[in-house]
Formats: sequence, C-alpha cells, structure tokens
Amino acid sequence: MRGLDSLASGGAAASALTMLVCCLPVGFAAGSALASVSLVVGEHRGWFVVASFALLALGFVQLRRGQRACARKRTLPAVVFLLSTTVVLLVVFFPQVVASLMADWLP
Repeated sequence: MRGLDSLASGGAAASALTMLVCCLPVGFAAGSALASVSLVVGEHRGWFVVASFALLALGFVQLRRGQRACARKRTLPAVVFLLSTTVVLLVVFFPQVVASLMADWLP
C-alpha cells in the first residue's frame, strides 16, 4: 500500500481537470475530435466534482492512516495531497481562469 496513498489525491486532481475539457479553446481538428467528449463531460460535470471531493476525502483518510502507522513521517504524500487539493479547489471555484491558463500553456 506504499504507492496507493498518493493515488487517490492524484485521481482527485485528474478528475477536477477532466471537467475542464469542454472549456479549453483548441484548434478545429482537435475540437471536432473532442466535441463528443466535451458534450459528455459537460453533462456530467457535477459528478466529476463529487468524485474529486470523494477522492480527496479518501486521500486524506489514507494519508492520516499512513502517518499514524509509520514511525517515519514521509512528506511526499502530504505534498501530493496539498497540490491535489489546491488544483481541485482552483478548478471548482475558478474554472475559467484555470482553463485559460491551460490554454496558454498547451501548444
């Protein structure tokens, strides 16, 4: 269970970023290829938010359980959880800002 403590936190961030697929401005070819995906993702955006928070809760439980069980404190799972929480909160509260930043950084 060594690598699983960061898996739920990373899944939460990935789920939160998945709901932005419909908001990203992409080229015509990529846009036509992703049109059906963005429609499905747009319809189920609420479920992605619920899944993000559920995965964050699971990651928090795993992080606390791992810290209680181990004598040596590891910082990597805590850093991954903190970054994932930041990504989820930014995507939920500022989706257009995150989408425009992603559009600027992607080629």
